[in-house]
Amino acid sequence: MRFVLFALAPMMFFGCETTEDETGPVDMSEAFPVGGNSSWEFLNANATVSYTLIGSLAQDRTDESLYTIKYVKHCMAVDETCVEGELVRSLTLSNDANNGVLIHGTNDAGIETVYEPPLTMAAAEMYQSDQMITQTAGFTWTSTLVATEECPVVITGGIAEQCVRISLSDGGMGETNSGLVGEYWATAGYGIVAMDVASDEGRWELRDYAEGEDTL
Repeated sequence: MRFVLFALAPMMFFGCETTEDETGPVDMSEAFPVGGNSSWEFLNANATVSYTLIGSLAQDRTDESLYTIKYVKHCMAVDETCVEGELVRSLTLSNDANNGVLIHGTNDAGIETVYEPPLTMAAAEMYQSDQMITQTAGFTWTSTLVATEECPVVITGGIAEQCVRISLSDGGMGETNSGLVGEYWATAGYGIVAMDVASDEGRWELRDYAEGEDTL
């Protein structure tokens, strides 16, 4: 295992711990596709959750390297507490072959956070158990490639797809970043297909996906 630390500014750094294995590196950038106007619908594994989660992707109008996925509620049952179209959270990301997958900002139920430097969700290539460490926005974040495994949802007419499983931690700071801390499953062509986020009542699993026209 080796650890590399990159100094960016006082009290800000990112680095990685890597362990090479016989399977070779995983191309992480393929699992988080950018471009187009894609949309996702997620169903919660907890049957008591009264809404699905609708994700929509939009390109940033001022910086074409950034795109934002907004997740809003779609109410399924009679529930006075459910507000149709209410923003649950959003992620502003970038993805390229050199820098990997970076989180530049979040909006968690109206609370906006800007990450400067950006939070590294995944390097462009990673081996299983590799960790990317970023100190930003007052926390030390660790993103770990837990495994490459069969996706936890059925995709493309029942054909099993291989997912990368990412664990994202803020160092155990309780509920401060609970809208981002958790585990994510992603695969080429679809992006994030399941997410188990600390603040949510159960794991969100992809039910429907639509690929929009590529605008990038």
